[in-house]
Amino acid sequence: MSLGCLFVPSFELAVNLSQHTDFMDDILPPIALCDPDTEEIIDVTFSARKFGVLPHQTYAQAFGTYPQLRIIEINAVLTKAAFEEFILIAQEVSPVVEKISSGFLLMDLKGMDTYFGDVELLADKIFSLSDVWASKFIRTRTNQNIRSLLQVHLGIADKKFTTQLAAFYGKPGVLNYIEERTAVKFLATLPIELLPLPSDAIERLRLLQINTIGQFTALSRSTIESQFGSVGTHAWLAATNRDEEYLRSNISEDKKIFDEIQLLDPISDLTVLKVFTQNLLAQLLQKLGFRNLLLVRVKIEFETETGKLYFFEKTLRTATSSLTQIWLAISPHIDRIRYAEPISLLRIEFLEFINQTGYQLSLFEMTRQRQQQLIDTAEHLKTRYGHPALFQIKEVSRWHRLPEKQFALTDYLT
Repeated sequence: MSLGCLFVPSFELAVNLSQHTDFMDDILPPIALCDPDTEEIIDVTFSARKFGVLPHQTYAQAFGTYPQLRIIEINAVLTKAAFEEFILIAQEVSPVVEKISSGFLLMDLKGMDTYFGDVELLADKIFSLSDVWASKFIRTRTNQNIRSLLQVHLGIADKKFTTQLAAFYGKPGVLNYIEERTAVKFLATLPIELLPLPSDAIERLRLLQINTIGQFTALSRSTIESQFGSVGTHAWLAATNRDEEYLRSNISEDKKIFDEIQLLDPISDLTVLKVFTQNLLAQLLQKLGFRNLLLVRVKIEFETETGKLYFFEKTLRTATSSLTQIWLAISPHIDRIRYAEPISLLRIEFLEFINQTGYQLSLFEMTRQRQQQLIDTAEHLKTRYGHPALFQIKEVSRWHRLPEKQFALTDYLT
C-alpha cells in the first residue's frame, strides 16, 4: 500500500443534481449540465447518452439530438465549494495530495498504516469521511440515484497509473485494492486507450491489432522505445506496473494571499465594481509589500447571489508590486466580463509571487551558447574519428504506413 485514489465520476453533474428535488422517478430522465455563458454541455446523465447527447455539444446540437432534454445550469460556487470539501477527505489521511481533475484525487499513503491500521481500516475511515461530505450536499428529498452518483470510488495500489485505474474501474463505496503481484493481470485486460500515449500512437497500435494493455506489454521494452521513444517507454513501464512517477502535491492554499468583500447591496454598475476591485487590490498589495514580494499571477472572482461565478486569471509580463501596472493589465479583462446579475461577492487571489531580489541569466544567450558548443563538439568528434559521432532523429515521412519509415537517423551537422 503506497498510493490511493479518490474518484467521483461526473462530479460536477452529481453535485449540481443534488440540489434538485424534482427528479423523483426511479430512473433519472435525460438531463444535461450546461454552462450558460458558453452554451456548452458539460456532462449528461446515462439516459441522455442513450439518445446521443454528449458532453461538449452546444445547446443547438443537444436539443437537435433529443428535443425533450432537460437542462440544469452549473452552480460554479457550489461546485467549487464541494470540491474544496472533497479535497479535505484526502488531506485528512495524507499530507501529500495531487489534484488530477474535479472529483479525481491522488494521495500518498506511505506509512499511513501506522495511524489507521491495515488497508480495510483505512478504507473504512475514507468512506466514513466521504459519507459526511456527501451528506452536506444531499437534500432530504433528493433522488436515490443522485445519492449514488456522489458515492466515492477508492482505489489503492503501489504505482500511480495502476492506482488511478483501480479507482476508475472500482465500484462506488467499495475498496478496489490491487496488490503488486496481481497488478499486471489487472491491467492486461484494459483497453489500450488508457495508456499515457498520444492519439496518433494509439491509432498505430490499433492498426497493428494491439487492442489491450496486455498485448502492448507482450512487446519488449526496446521494441516500444524504438517506435515511440521516451513516451513509449514511460507507457510500457506504467503498463507493467513499474513506473516510478511520484505524486506532485499541487494543492497549496496556505501559500496564497487572498481577500474578499461581501457586498451588502449587490452591484450591477461596472464602474462601481471596478472601484471596489481596485481598492481591494491595493489592500492586498500592501500585504505583498510587507513580505518583500512581487506579484506574478493574480485571479479575480465575481460571484452573484444565485451562485454564478465569473473569474479570470492574469499572468503579468513582469513581476511587480505596482498598483498602476497591475491595474492596467487586469482592467480590460474586467471590462470584457458580461454578467447577467448583480455582483454580491468580490474575491482577489495572488496565486504566484517571487522575492524582489534575485538574478536571472539570459536564457536566450545561454541557449545560443549551448547550441554552438554542441555543434563544435560534433565537428570535433567527426574530425577525430573520420565519421559522424553525433546523430539526430528527423521526421522524413509523417504519414508513411510503416512506422520505421517515418523517421531517419542523420548526422547532427546536416
